[in-house]
Amino acid sequence: MQEKEILKLSKDITNYIRDFDRCYDNAETLKDLGKEVDDLREQINRLEKADANDFYLERLKESHDMKAILYNELLKLHDQNIIILWQETSKI
Repeated sequence: MQEKEILKLSKDITNYIRDFDRCYDNAETLKDLGKEVDDLREQINRLEKADANDFYLERLKESHDMKAILYNELLKLHDQNIIILWQETSKI
């Protein structure tokens, strides 16, 4: 291999590792955020059954909705990162 080819391969491998790390970090964040959304949903269900304070319940619902939206947006980003990772794989 020529030096130019080796440098290109090294760059491609570096990019792949960076993108893989990004996918892994996003997957971990999705896992944690998904658990938070599920926990909030359970807490909301319990409070609705107990006829809890409406103000507190509405605040929990707002928090749940915001985290669910964030989860969905992060999931879209994760999908894009998987595509980028696949593209990087084809370069190596």
